[in-house]
Amino acid sequence: MGRLIFVEGARMTGRYGDGKREVTIAMVDGQLVLRKIVWSSNRLLPVTRNVFDVESTPFRVTFDDDGTHGVHAFRFSGPRLSWGGPAGVFTRITS
Repeated sequence: MGRLIFVEGARMTGRYGDGKREVTIAMVDGQLVLRKIVWSSNRLLPVTRNVFDVESTPFRVTFDDDGTHGVHAFRFSGPRLSWGGPAGVFTRITS
């Protein structure tokens, strides 16, 4: 099961941006980690395929794939907080 999660998660890794911010999704010790958006690093906790809760926050990340299992974007959602909170679509940045 651990190998499946690693392979499935690896397709989501990379750089993403919303036009104002750039964030990174990385694999760390076999788990997906979101960097540079809420705190410097937050684990992504699987909910269902392509849907993850951001650890220790009320936020959720939903990955959009292109039908060939390639991820092209993710949607960041959650309640509006006093500082605003990130929301919207983050598109994959290709190098």
